Amino acid sequence: IDFSYEVQYDAEKSVKKVGNIIKKCIDDGSSVFDWKHKRPDGTVWDGRVQMLSFSVEETILIEVSVLDITETKKNDEFLRINRALIDERLANISAIIENTDNNIWAVNRKYEIIYINETCKRNMKEVYDIEVDRGKVIMNFFSPIEQERWKKVYERGFNNEKFSFEDKIKIKERNVYVRI
Repeated sequence: IDFSYEVQYDAEKSVKKVGNIIKKCIDDGSSVFDWKHKRPDGTVWDGRVQMLSFSVEETILIEVSVLDITETKKNDEFLRINRALIDERLANISAIIENTDNNIWAVNRKYEIIYINETCKRNMKEVYDIEVDRGKVIMNFFSPIEQERWKKVYERGFNNEKFSFEDKIKIKERNVYVRI
């Protein structure tokens, strides 16, 4: 207990907690847990403790090994915080994308749809009578001539070129011009 920090992660005092851990190790034969330790200079560090109980001539012995996981704990906390920030930003972006009247979609280099908003799905169904969704290959919905034209457009995007153009599509026997 001399190497333990005064309190553990759950705010319980180490002196009180250690007795239960030893009993559990003896009852179960082994135990693995994280524990706050303190170096002689007072520095607190995180350890993963592995305990193994065994008997030798009616004497119960416990073998203990400790691995310093301080950096792992810091990295885990860093990842947890950043994952929460990323999730929040993605939720905000998704709310913006899903609440627009614009068609928004993205494809990978295999022309598989990796994102498509509900507006675009709805408009593709209304205009072309096709069901589009993530994972489907967008080129499969076009004629061979249209495929070649759209491959050129997508290549420009894959090359990070910023561009827009006007396109004419026929909807219910009338021409509609759209900006892409």
